[in-house]
Amino acid sequence: MKMTLKDFSIFFVTLTFIIGCGEATPEVLPEEEMYGTQIMFHSNRDSTNEVYIMNPDGSLQTRITNNNIREVDIKYSDSQSKVVFNDYREKDIYTISKDGESLKNITNTPGITEVLSDISTDGNSILFTMDRDIKNFDTYVFNINESDVRKLVVTLDSLSCFRPEFSPNGEKIVFQTNRSNIESSVIAIMDVNGQNFKYISGDSTRSHFHYSPMFTPDGNYVVYRRLDNFHIVDLNNLNTTVINLDGGRLVGKYNKLEDISSSNVLLFSSFRNEKTNLFLIDIDGSNEFQLTNDGGFNGKFSPDESHIIFNTHQIYRVDKDGKNLTALTKDGGWLPQYVPGYNENE
Repeated sequence: MKMTLKDFSIFFVTLTFIIGCGEATPEVLPEEEMYGTQIMFHSNRDSTNEVYIMNPDGSLQTRITNNNIREVDIKYSDSQSKVVFNDYREKDIYTISKDGESLKNITNTPGITEVLSDISTDGNSILFTMDRDIKNFDTYVFNINESDVRKLVVTLDSLSCFRPEFSPNGEKIVFQTNRSNIESSVIAIMDVNGQNFKYISGDSTRSHFHYSPMFTPDGNYVVYRRLDNFHIVDLNNLNTTVINLDGGRLVGKYNKLEDISSSNVLLFSSFRNEKTNLFLIDIDGSNEFQLTNDGGFNGKFSPDESHIIFNTHQIYRVDKDGKNLTALTKDGGWLPQYVPGYNENE
């Protein structure tokens, strides 16, 4: 049963968790944060991998899914109030309402692998890759309220396309593509209708390995990884600058871009000294800061960007200055992400 603001004000208490080297400082969340958003995450606490939702302080942890589907790659559509996810076994894409009702297979393509990649800002469309053409993983767009999918990438020399992502305004997509004529992985961009295809990284006729492109929230830049250094492409002139991170993959360090703030601060995980931790760095390569010390990955900025949520074996939140580390789960959880929450008027 959904709790009202009045009900919850009686129920709400501040929890303090002891983690690692010390005790987290108790914190009372402002009302607009408490009721304005929630956190969706995975957990196998009930013996199967299911999707859960909770309040930003870790209270009211509620299971959304309860089925034999192995849910991965979860996204949330605010406009449709639906959770979108992949079935790891059947490779289809499903939707389910936030209250756990109305499970629906929206692609239903037996024997064909589909990988959910992104959801548009307006929550109406999803991007995914599909091997419908046997030899190629190409990119498709699907409107949640319609039944037809539309293929975006139609390039005969394309071996595979991976990790497509909508631009913030929904007009373009960026993606990683492997070319069949050369051992390479480069970054390309095009309009959401499949027009104006162009490469924005490297030389498509030479060997390159570029991975995991991500738009900045203002849509002016694309950030991708090469040899564990981050490359920033200015989409106004296609000039590229490089953030050379300490060490890089060749000396045993692994860097992964996790999220980008509205002020263009990069949140990334890095394997250093035999442990993966979270770091922050400005888009110009300055002010690198180690955010966690006892492990951390799958990090996301909060909507107001005052703190970051992440997981190790549990889900935590920490202020962007590294203070007030707080455990939000105690029964396991991973892949946390913020979603719009319940409020008194729903």
